[in-house]
Amino acid sequence: MRLVSGVYWAPRQEGSEPCADRLCGYLKELKEIHVLLGSWIPKGVSRRSLKGLRDISGDFGALKDLLDRGANKTDDAGVAMSDLGFSLGLWNQQSARQSSSISITCGLSFDQAGMLNSVLLTIPQEICDSDMSGAYSKLLSAAATAWEPDWGAIYDPMRLECESITSSKPLFSDIVFISNKLISDELFNNYDAAEEFANGLLCIKRY
Repeated sequence: MRLVSGVYWAPRQEGSEPCADRLCGYLKELKEIHVLLGSWIPKGVSRRSLKGLRDISGDFGALKDLLDRGANKTDDAGVAMSDLGFSLGLWNQQSARQSSSISITCGLSFDQAGMLNSVLLTIPQEICDSDMSGAYSKLLSAAATAWEPDWGAIYDPMRLECESITSSKPLFSDIVFISNKLISDELFNNYDAAEEFANGLLCIKRY
């Protein structure tokens, strides 16, 4: 079973520069967590173009440029709309059980139901198959620190087929991050606080 480390937050206005700064910090932390998460290129590059393509994870300028190019646009005129934010996909250049990708939507400030900022990391199967519970906590901690989301979780993406995602309704799983504004009695009844942040708690399910 392949898992996702996902964080979500409500519309929040940010330009490509602060988003690139957050992304740089996030990728730096991923590199420290596992070797498979240490090198990234833009997602969607053809195999013919892969040769000689360099890792951009530590290149602020390249990441900002990719975000600028990924500015979400209107359907009709194709004009970039600042309140629709930026979208970007990254890939770790690995295949099969070592493959990982990151899907990012950030800088979205248009307040409409169903529209959220998010960063979704597909965790390599090799990590999922190992005894890596400590790595899961580190992955979610890295995302919570970098992106300051409303909530986040390590979860099976198949759950999303029957549960809708909103900024105010966390998807409860074995490991979750909850911002201070969403902390509730339900959380403390079912979870142990594992790590405290300035803006929330990383919690592990109590069994």
